[in-house]
Amino acid sequence: MTSNVSASGRIWNAARRVLRASRTVAAASALTLAVLMPAMTTSVAQAAVTANDELVFKDGRTVVGNLISQDDNSVVFEIVVGSLKQKMTYSRAEILAVVEGEDVAADAPAASNGSSTTPTTPEPSEDAPSVYVLNLTGWVGPNRMTGWEQFADRGGDITPTSVRRALDDAKKHRPDYLVIVIDNTLAAFGEDEPPEDLFTPGSIYEAEELEPIFTREIPQDWGYEPEIVIWIKNAMGGISMLPFNFENIYFHPDGRMGGMGFVISQMYGAAQDAIVAEKWISATMGRVEGMAIRGGYDVRIVQAMALRRNVLSYRINNGEVELLEREPQSPDEFLLTDNGFLRENVDGNAARVRGTGNDVLTLRAEVAETLRISDGTVSSIDELIAELGISRNYRLIDGRGDAILERWSRDVDRAYDRLEQLGRDFADVRARGNEPRDVRAAISRRINILQDVISTVNRFDGAVIPQFARWPSEPNLQIQIEQMRQELMKLR
Repeated sequence: MTSNVSASGRIWNAARRVLRASRTVAAASALTLAVLMPAMTTSVAQAAVTANDELVFKDGRTVVGNLISQDDNSVVFEIVVGSLKQKMTYSRAEILAVVEGEDVAADAPAASNGSSTTPTTPEPSEDAPSVYVLNLTGWVGPNRMTGWEQFADRGGDITPTSVRRALDDAKKHRPDYLVIVIDNTLAAFGEDEPPEDLFTPGSIYEAEELEPIFTREIPQDWGYEPEIVIWIKNAMGGISMLPFNFENIYFHPDGRMGGMGFVISQMYGAAQDAIVAEKWISATMGRVEGMAIRGGYDVRIVQAMALRRNVLSYRINNGEVELLEREPQSPDEFLLTDNGFLRENVDGNAARVRGTGNDVLTLRAEVAETLRISDGTVSSIDELIAELGISRNYRLIDGRGDAILERWSRDVDRAYDRLEQLGRDFADVRARGNEPRDVRAAISRRINILQDVISTVNRFDGAVIPQFARWPSEPNLQIQIEQMRQELMKLR
């Protein structure tokens, strides 16, 4: 499939990938404009100078202006800022790319003739890259955590069906960039997140069902591949594996990504047999590691996020991250995870609740960027757009994706309300008399209620769990219906 991302967008994407492979933890330096500012009269507002080209530096800087000449050793470039221009010579070793013929608008200085002017935002050009933002918030699948009865939220917010419906709206707009914001913040015990061990093995598979929607269905159904960008606010539980399918990952300053380790640990208890559990875990890890390989990440990172027994440290060696499958042995080495199966290493409850322990790896913004998992840390969509290198000329699509997801969540809540009402109706069914027809009427009424329960559950493709509203599972409901029909046959 081909992408409709603009040429300049592709240059920026290439630049970010090179930066991920080459940078250490250092901020890109800013261009000092003071050297370009000669004295200006206060009575004449000067016209802006056209800037047609752009330089992309290896350290992340960009300048706009006009290319004068270039060879194997140097680039001569006329920098343009408003009505000012300055010829500069740069070493070819500093330059990642020269983007020619972009007709870049230089920032014009404000008029200084004593009159006030209001800055205006230029309209994006017709071929400006378009950006569609979709927020994935709430529970991934039903709330299956142990002790779910303690929580008002029974989940079902982020499901394959709800995501597909939201992406149907995105498809209509044919965006160049599809920004997926993951923020599945939960609340329990007065903390921002529930303990990591409250997540169940099922959360892995529910998140895994989302992966082909983005990696296979979008290219097939849309006819092209938009640039998918993941912005992490909170990606806890099984959904923490989803971002590894993609090259472009950014973090919010408070973002975190993890909560997988105790999901794997619970498989031992669920399997009730060590051999079966190991096979189950091995198969699960094979799928998880496949996601990391697809996105170009080291599988040892996801192993540390998922397996409590793994020990992982790192150091920076000649500007490159070196992962070490052991504890630190020198001051320049840093521990990521210890062996959480050893009694002396087990994290306390507070650390587990807050995701600050080291039995398993929970990625936070700074560490994620150091390990080259994250391309950068941004606080807002505007900052993310700037990091993508399209802030001067882009269109932010006003789509309905978020509204579709919000409506889905409300409908799930209403479905549970409906199930609870049906439970009260079922309990209130009484035969009005002792005649067979009275008993048949009561049984028929109960069958209708049970069928209504099944119909309500099936409308949400697994997002609504009947047991959460104190109903039996669907197979048991079907058994009850069949038993009641047999009773009806006897009363004829």
